[in-house]
Amino acid sequence: MNILCLANSYKTGGRCLAGIELDENNQPKLNDNCIIWIRPVGNPPNFEIPTHLCHDIKLLDIFTIENPTNVGKGFQSENTAFEGNPTKLDSSFSYEDLGAIIENSHFIRVFENSGNAVHKDRIIDIDYSLKLLSLETFNVTERKYEGKEHSQKRLSFEFNSIKYNFPISDPVFLDVFKETPQILEETDKIYVTLSLAVLDGDFHSKLVAAIFYE
Repeated sequence: MNILCLANSYKTGGRCLAGIELDENNQPKLNDNCIIWIRPVGNPPNFEIPTHLCHDIKLLDIFTIENPTNVGKGFQSENTAFEGNPTKLDSSFSYEDLGAIIENSHFIRVFENSGNAVHKDRIIDIDYSLKLLSLETFNVTERKYEGKEHSQKRLSFEFNSIKYNFPISDPVFLDVFKETPQILEETDKIYVTLSLAVLDGDFHSKLVAAIFYE
């Protein structure tokens, strides 16, 4: 199975590697005119991919997994077991290609509510945990927590006239932002991969797993 990488983000113990399924011509596969999300997963309990196995796979790269088997349940319906290691191919997409696969028109709210998380009692209403959106109103904010040395970088944005503010878990963007905090100031539009995290306390946090910009 060939996959376009749309996330390679921080996750407890490793990385959350995710993207959309491609056909034999490396074009997005569709199901009812919707892209098909795939999250290759490792072993429980967190199902992360060890960082050393996917560190070289960058956003918009195409990679392959062997003998994929869907093991997803509930909101993490995209989870897919596989054999061997993810393998990067000598192909990729461009930033301009993302405009053809955004999912803005498929959703009214981000993960079915207007908050920054989903309560454990409401997660049964959701059967997906990944989406790709185009945003035109956004900025990066920083939040400091008592007892923690580093501030948390978050993306504030507006979608369908609702304001959101999610933590950023894109390691490449965070590294760039550290050196160049004004990186998005002259950017009119970005694409973002948003994900829904596993349960922490009573809530599933909403995360910015990848930020695409020019």
